Amino acid sequence: MTKKDFQKIAKILKTTDLAAHQRASLAVSFASVCKEDNPRFDVQRFLTACGVETPKAEVKVLDEEAKFIRATREVLANPDPDAFKGVSKIL
Repeated sequence: MTKKDFQKIAKILKTTDLAAHQRASLAVSFASVCKEDNPRFDVQRFLTACGVETPKAEVKVLDEEAKFIRATREVLANPDPDAFKGVSKIL
């Protein structure tokens, strides 16, 4: 996905008629998936663009979850025992 795609998603989420808590939940779900695929994805910036205020602690948790998911995917794709080293650093 490109920056333009992220911007379009944020605009849709910001202008939707959902309740604030529903918008926040949906935005966090999108942010989590985007961060998994792109380590440089700025979760806080995306949530702000969606009109969602999220404490920085929650953003840090999303970042750590994305790192764990990426490391897990690497381990599953590479059965080499050395691949587990990346997972142990995260845990």
